[in-house]
Amino acid sequence: MFRTCLGWLLLGAGAFACADVPKMFVVQLVEDSEKFPDFQSLILDSYLAGALDEIGQVDSVVWSLGDARFREVAGRDSFPFEWNSPSERFIVPVAREVGAEYTLVIWCQKTDAVVRPVATLYRGRGFRKIWSYGDYDRRMAPFYTGELKPLNEDEFRKFKDLERNGRPEFAPIMVGREVDWDSTSRTIARTFAALIQQGPLKDLPAKPKQNLPDADPGDQVPLPVGVRMGDAGMGLEAIDALVEKGEVESAIVQLRDMIDREPFRDDFRLRLGELLESEGLYVEAAREAVRSALVVKKPAPFYRMAAKNWLRSGHLDQARDALNNLLARGGEDRESRGMMGELYLREGNAGEAIEWYSLAIRSGPTPDVVYGRAVAYALSGQIDLCRGDLASLVDLPSDRLTDSYVMAVTVCTDLLEGVGVRIRDRVALHKIHRTDPELVALTARDTQLAESITAFIELTPVPSQFAGSHVQRALAHKLMVQGVTEVFEYATTRKEDLASEGTLSLGEALRMLPALRSLFERERSKTALN
Repeated sequence: MFRTCLGWLLLGAGAFACADVPKMFVVQLVEDSEKFPDFQSLILDSYLAGALDEIGQVDSVVWSLGDARFREVAGRDSFPFEWNSPSERFIVPVAREVGAEYTLVIWCQKTDAVVRPVATLYRGRGFRKIWSYGDYDRRMAPFYTGELKPLNEDEFRKFKDLERNGRPEFAPIMVGREVDWDSTSRTIARTFAALIQQGPLKDLPAKPKQNLPDADPGDQVPLPVGVRMGDAGMGLEAIDALVEKGEVESAIVQLRDMIDREPFRDDFRLRLGELLESEGLYVEAAREAVRSALVVKKPAPFYRMAAKNWLRSGHLDQARDALNNLLARGGEDRESRGMMGELYLREGNAGEAIEWYSLAIRSGPTPDVVYGRAVAYALSGQIDLCRGDLASLVDLPSDRLTDSYVMAVTVCTDLLEGVGVRIRDRVALHKIHRTDPELVALTARDTQLAESITAFIELTPVPSQFAGSHVQRALAHKLMVQGVTEVFEYATTRKEDLASEGTLSLGEALRMLPALRSLFERERSKTALN
């Protein structure tokens, strides 16, 4: 009997201890990056939860799959919601489900010059507003007043008018000439936590979470003299030093060891991807980026890296998967739009490529994006528009476009080879079906494509390292166009000698392509070694 009573007393004491610290549900709203490309969201939720835990007035639960209590709710089949898109109709039931006494909704936009955070604290199941920071009411009205409305252009314009409206803001913390977003986020989080402690939670006692003491290391056995152990504390500075000495392979090995020790360090994983890229190991860089995206909290940068390297290596299906993951996580910007344009261009869909490249250019033109659209214009037969885009790059050193040139001529030569094979095989069909208008139309379309591709090859700026192969490329393309044109004229005039001449020209042009590709790859290899 005594043991039973004691058990109930201990259980009650434990329950009282848990109930003594109220739960606070921390949720961050993220703005649509496509709608407002000049501003990006600064993620604060985990930083803020950590700052609140340091004070200890509340027990923080974060809207994140990294939080076990939120993950338990998100995994229930009976409780469906879109976990990566917080909104009112999801926040309210989830807050109640996790048993939150308080709900803190935050929103923060950043540029390299200023950070503008907004926060609102609600209490109880009725979501009564008890505290707020920032006088910009971006979806921060009390939840029970009605449905949330997205930010419109006029509201956003008012929000950006700092001088006239005097919005509360933070200056980002700089390290040298670079913004330290980690330190900036911690500063804002600690500021919010202190304001909440001194304001709405001032009557709650502070009970900081206690970290476990370090384990007893035990007896230290001295190492034998002459044995050199690896530096377990090696950081990115040491990696950079290895790279400067030309020991890139050693740097990659060390980075892999560092990631094994600290698998959730985004900066280690990003640096590894960059080094693999620099060595031309595009497939391995893409695979490493995909692996990283599956374990880190913020996967968007890794899906971006994966998409870029899948495209470089010609793995279009994998590139599409990575881009879809990037866009689904709010990563649509000028660079991702440009990559979508390149994806469609490589797939031969010039119309979609033009659309995506044009979207990217509206966000601010870059040489690679403009060049990509010029290629798409050429493949769609719009040579004048192609010439116009290339003319805007006339003052740019041709070597600045090396990566874009490699992509463009690879796509063009592959497409032209396909045209040559189709036309050569179609000669026999034209002899059999002499009056088939659909067959003539197909040949006419391929003829136009061949002429457009060859016109682009004549117009494009050529990086100096590819001067030799480009001369051979231009010759092969002209010969291919000659053969295609002769076959098309045969299809429309029925002059037998044109069929023979066209077949010979196409055969000679197709035989030139393997040697051309070999020369081109040798030029690329020399560039990589240099």
